[in-house]
Amino acid sequence: MLRAIRVGYDEGIKPTLELIEELRAKCGAPAVRMGELTTPSDEITKKVKELAYDRLVVARKINGKKERNEAVDAIKGEILKAHFSIPTGVAYSDHIEAEKKQKQAKEEAKKKRQEVLRQQEAKRKEREAEAERERRRTIDQFWVSLPQSERVFAQAEALSRADRMYQELLAKGGSLAQAARQNLFDDYALERLSHG
Repeated sequence: MLRAIRVGYDEGIKPTLELIEELRAKCGAPAVRMGELTTPSDEITKKVKELAYDRLVVARKINGKKERNEAVDAIKGEILKAHFSIPTGVAYSDHIEAEKKQKQAKEEAKKKRQEVLRQQEAKRKEREAEAERERRRTIDQFWVSLPQSERVFAQAEALSRADRMYQELLAKGGSLAQAARQNLFDDYALERLSHG
């Protein structure tokens, strides 16, 4: 069996590979290297960032998903066409190099799109966290501003508004009861603040 594999390689595959290599050399094509990284060069990374980044930030703010994706795709297509198109009527090696640059530019545009998305998501989360911190400060200030006797009365009133689910949680005790109690107090405070 091993001998049959060796004969197949020596008499079939090896001569074919040699012929392919000979043809590649005659036409001036670059040697194919298996496993060669195709990460974008610094030049392409810089150029794509200059051309696309700010425009992608604006496009990612479009509310409609379809419209947003169309805008992002249009930016990518426009940049590839204007700056990374594959020329015709050039030597094969130049054609291959242009294809390589275009592929790298596509990959870099994809990375920039993801980078913009990550940054916008981080900003959104930070805004939400800040809004929650402000909400918490407002609620805490409400309770601190009340005199002790009024605070006790307000807390009792908040607890009296508990629906059945909250009543069951409060009756069980523990951390769920504490969370339910806090939620009832928060809702009460926000309602009172909204009514002035």
